[in-house]
Amino acid sequence: IQTLSNQINISEDLINDLLTLNKLQQNKTTQTDSVNLSECSVQAIEELADLAGEKSIFVDLEIENNDCVISGNWEQVTQLIKRLIKLSIINSTFDSSVVVTVTGQAKQLITIKDTGPALGQRHKAPYVASADSDTESLQQTMSLALCEQLSQANNLQLTLSQSDNNT
Repeated sequence: IQTLSNQINISEDLINDLLTLNKLQQNKTTQTDSVNLSECSVQAIEELADLAGEKSIFVDLEIENNDCVISGNWEQVTQLIKRLIKLSIINSTFDSSVVVTVTGQAKQLITIKDTGPALGQRHKAPYVASADSDTESLQQTMSLALCEQLSQANNLQLTLSQSDNNT
């Protein structure tokens, strides 16, 4: 029953992602306000506490610039940060950490580092999933596609990279 429940939750998430993607693509204008990235990051981390706890992952928030404010949609920016942190948690090993740093630097406002494996070539733009993709891979591909749309809707540039030590 637990496996069925998990599959239903994954399917529900995928459907909601598709609906959100469609909404973002249909509505090219996004209402903008002043958005504090530190506040968005705090909320995202709080909402993911249970997921991180299930894998004994410590999510650390380092705020180098508490006044890192951008013009954007608060809900969308928070959702973007939350999705990126969630992907880091999902791809990290048990008993590890994810570090979220709000830098406020012009080209790198926020960084999210983990010790998990890189998302791999299959998750690079345009984020296409093949017919033989497993459910988890499809879910991650959809989440990255949604992150790309959320970043574009808020005039942010999303860059995924991997360092030599998989962070």
